[in-house]
Amino acid sequence: MEIIKIFIIPLILAVTLLQGDAQELPIENPNKPEDRVPATLTFYRTDGNSQYVAVSSKLSDTSEDEDWQDFFSDASTVDVIACVTGIWRFFPSTNYHVTPEATGYILGKSDKSSCYFIGQNGAVFLDLLSYRGLGGDDVNWDAIHFFTEDYGGGETMSFYAPFTGIPDELIPNIPNQVFVTRSFLITGKQPADPDPVNTPVYRIIFDPLGDAREGSVCFVLNKETVEGKVSRMHFQERMYYVDDSDGGVNSLFMGSLQHFTLNNMIEDDCKVNSTVGQKRLESPRSVATFPLIGA
Repeated sequence: MEIIKIFIIPLILAVTLLQGDAQELPIENPNKPEDRVPATLTFYRTDGNSQYVAVSSKLSDTSEDEDWQDFFSDASTVDVIACVTGIWRFFPSTNYHVTPEATGYILGKSDKSSCYFIGQNGAVFLDLLSYRGLGGDDVNWDAIHFFTEDYGGGETMSFYAPFTGIPDELIPNIPNQVFVTRSFLITGKQPADPDPVNTPVYRIIFDPLGDAREGSVCFVLNKETVEGKVSRMHFQERMYYVDDSDGGVNSLFMGSLQHFTLNNMIEDDCKVNSTVGQKRLESPRSVATFPLIGA
């Protein structure tokens, strides 16, 4: 994820707040059916006997899902492959909570389909008691999803585009209007031909009133995947970033938020030029995953 210096021109954030899970959308999806990118999760057994397909982008208690239990009950004797679109989190507790002892697993990295080799470790999923797609049902939607716990755990609230125009507006005082954010996911609409006009930029401002002199970091959703395609997703697992000017690890605080597009860039307004840092932080509590097929 590339972080660049951004100039903010006047825009309004006309947003809709959602209390609860991100996929329960309070407004009509503006995407045409052919433009939607559904969040998908499918587990396959290499013996060909069965598969598990998630019918919803969330499940608060896997012990109540007979298909889940049946699929993984004898998965230690056969290789398993998982294919996902979007980013999916699997939690060691019901209702999407991270515990001090374990953070669970993560599958997926972008709005593109990815497959993972679980091997004969499928039985570990019997100990994962809830799961959800962090970006809701349609990951091709300009939105930001906040979480109360590290690694996408806990309660969630979402802001959805469209973002349109009266000058000098931002989303202020997020700690009080939403909650203290411990992690977040950004998704951005993927146009047919990505270009700077359509590239979303989210500016995280540390000050709740939007004073950028207190610090800010810009997230630009134009990272290329290994396939050479543009990814419009960024998952901030923990609230830290690495300042590229000195390599220092710094705290990231969601005080207020601005949204705009890359074509509105002028140098030297975002004072921090930084690469998103949580992937560079070696932590024993980092969310575990499995080998990515084809990487």
